[in-house]
Amino acid sequence: MPVDQQVGIVIYTVQLMAGMLVITSIWTRSRKSTSLTLLTALQAIVLAWLLCAIIENLVRGTPAYPIVVRRILVVLYFLAPLLLLFTFEYLDLPLLRSRRARVLVLLPSAALALYTLANPYSPWIIREIDGYFQVTRWGPVFIASTFTTYLVGILCAALLLARTWRTRRNIRENVLLAAARRTGSPPNRL
Repeated sequence: MPVDQQVGIVIYTVQLMAGMLVITSIWTRSRKSTSLTLLTALQAIVLAWLLCAIIENLVRGTPAYPIVVRRILVVLYFLAPLLLLFTFEYLDLPLLRSRRARVLVLLPSAALALYTLANPYSPWIIREIDGYFQVTRWGPVFIASTFTTYLVGILCAALLLARTWRTRRNIRENVLLAAARRTGSPPNRL
């Protein structure tokens, strides 16, 4: 295993352990609320992504690599909807308050995840893999999902910053939340 892969695994492991400590600390010391539950779910998705990145680095160069890469995508599909649900709950916006609206936000990701699990070799997700080392051409479904994730991330950061600007309170907290959503995740797959 090359040194860069070993270093990547160590970095991801440290981030994973730190993230688990933060989630555990916040969850055990805080008053339970819907926004805290959604924040914990969002952080859990980011930690699952880190765990998948560790596994991806461990299997790179083996026949298991194409299968593992496709399974990692299932975790990524839920990043945008959970971020959207958390932001709307945190800002107390009424649009996604009902259970039905929340299910509708999660439904496309669930359908995409089921499709990916049922059809792991679909060219709509990954077009080409260079041996057992890296994806050379992503499919249109993955590209659309990535675009949507970035769009939702920008929208949520803008909503947090707009609320901060309008209310002028909790400025530090909202700016940190917006910055964390844009930079606090593992490296991009593209």
